[in-house]
Amino acid sequence: MLSSRIEQILIGLILSSLIFFAVLTLRNSGHLQPFDFLAYDNFIKLSITEQPTLSPITIVAITEADIQHIERWPITDQMLAVLLEKLLSFQPTAIGVDIYRDLAVPPGTAKLTQLLKNNPSLVMIERFGDGRTNRISPPPVLQHTDQVGFSDIPIDQDGIIRRGFLFLDNYQEPSHYALSLRLALRYLAKKNIFAQPDPQSPEVLKLGHTSYIPFEKNDGAYVNADASGYQYWLRFKTHNQAFPRYTLQQILDEEVPSAAFQDKIVLIGVIADSVKDDFFTPLNRSISNFQSTPGILLHALMTHQLIESAVFNQPSLSPISERAEQAWIIVWCLLALTMSFYTATWWQFMLASSIATLILLTTAFASYLAGFWLPVASAMLAWFGTLLPVTAYVLALEKGQRKLLMDIFSRHVSKDIAQEIWRQRSRYIKGRRLIAHKMTVTVLFSDLADFTPLAERLQPGELMQWLTEYTDHMAGIVMRHDGVVDDFYGDAIKAEFGIPIARTQPHEIKQDAINALLCAKEMAGEMEKMNKKWQAQGLPEIRMRIGIATGEVIAGTLGNLQRLKYTTIGDVINTAARLEDYGKSLPLSSTSRECCTILMSNITAELVQQDVAVEWFGELTLKGKSQRIPTYRLAPEDQTPAEK
Repeated sequence: MLSSRIEQILIGLILSSLIFFAVLTLRNSGHLQPFDFLAYDNFIKLSITEQPTLSPITIVAITEADIQHIERWPITDQMLAVLLEKLLSFQPTAIGVDIYRDLAVPPGTAKLTQLLKNNPSLVMIERFGDGRTNRISPPPVLQHTDQVGFSDIPIDQDGIIRRGFLFLDNYQEPSHYALSLRLALRYLAKKNIFAQPDPQSPEVLKLGHTSYIPFEKNDGAYVNADASGYQYWLRFKTHNQAFPRYTLQQILDEEVPSAAFQDKIVLIGVIADSVKDDFFTPLNRSISNFQSTPGILLHALMTHQLIESAVFNQPSLSPISERAEQAWIIVWCLLALTMSFYTATWWQFMLASSIATLILLTTAFASYLAGFWLPVASAMLAWFGTLLPVTAYVLALEKGQRKLLMDIFSRHVSKDIAQEIWRQRSRYIKGRRLIAHKMTVTVLFSDLADFTPLAERLQPGELMQWLTEYTDHMAGIVMRHDGVVDDFYGDAIKAEFGIPIARTQPHEIKQDAINALLCAKEMAGEMEKMNKKWQAQGLPEIRMRIGIATGEVIAGTLGNLQRLKYTTIGDVINTAARLEDYGKSLPLSSTSRECCTILMSNITAELVQQDVAVEWFGELTLKGKSQRIPTYRLAPEDQTPAEK
């Protein structure tokens, strides 16, 4: 039969395996996406800085007040041209215009066209749409030039933007660039940083020391996402309010410092409520009322990420491989399985769960900062999904084992011994039975003489009450001396010292023998007190016989699962019983207490003679014994061990 711990481990492995496959199923079906998205959004908020390390971007925002002032939307080509001329005078590195100009808005169309044609630092936008929205072309004069960037942005199922486009095709044959990439490349070129293929993977774009691995449909938390084009993960290193911002009217009125635009990237766009160009990002979760982010600020955030990653060698975010993800989940299943075997109470379960959750989130966040995405929801579900049922199983099993041990021992041993047995339960339990042990014990048998006259004088109920009082007192004395009451035989008591925790050291075996003798003396003293009480009630005096012997026994349980009894068997038990029985033929000795005769084997006497006064009694021929037994008895009260 398998041991209890091996059985627990096997059951735990089966449960954790089932949980592992269940987690994979949920992961692959997309049910865990919302929870991983939540973790990702919070990681972004934790890593954000209010002020960017590098702030090469300035925003020119056309506000609601600007629209009210000019009394029209969209602004005319003439006004847009004037705005661009003023900004170009500040010598910016690049100007990105997040305003569609597929159609002319006269007057001033010719002037705007000429301005766009003569200034390669100007980048206008186009939109390809997703089938639900129409394509919007760039200004005709810029068609098929590098002064066009698309504004399309992939949106997740929950309406939040966590990814961006670099191209709408692949890096090896790029034809359509994102607005953010067009602007970032112009700025980085002045720092001698150019787009190039990754030496290890030519199909991967590399800016500075940062490579952008194309997003795949099942990367990270995603399941069957739209992975068209060349996508990358947005990390939002700074808040969208961190960029310097000026209004259209401030530019036209020349109320701005030139240093705010010189050698910078200038992004022009609208943030008016009447012109809907809003998106939701992870940053919005920390803003009251879940406010949206204007498109111009979103393009600024994406451009800033590309530039900062290239300049400061900050890694882009990459998912781990499918095998690594499975290994990550397995690790948390096994950690939970291991922890469940050390979780003895539900409060320990809560403590372990809290610590594990903290470690998991900290590890995932550190990995995020290092540029790798670890699935949070899958790991957490693997942890709790394994820990909860396995812990419940282990606690239920241990509850049954505790009940088994306590049912057997709690009424016969002290509370401390019972707890020690539970702590060492692996030594005592195999399956649903106790393991039999060979051990050295001191056995004490006690019986009453002259009990029949008393039984004849009492009614059955009175007799039972009398016996209950007697056994209760005597059993209490046994337990106070670290003994175990093995059984009651009417008025007879079988007690043992040295069980159920096996004694292996000589001083422990000696102490058990001393405890047995001290217990016998106290039992004799208690017998005197009880006799005085009964005599006052007109009941006859009762006398006691005690036999004590030390030797090896086999300790274990007898019976079936419905009724198990812990007991001992061995020749020393017969010896102790025969020594007690021998006292029937003896008159009470003046060297013993008046109401009790205490005989012991020579082995017991040798163990206790330095601490308890004993005297030679003789070699006895005991019933059922072929050899005579050297026997001692308790010495008179006034004799010390040294005087024996």
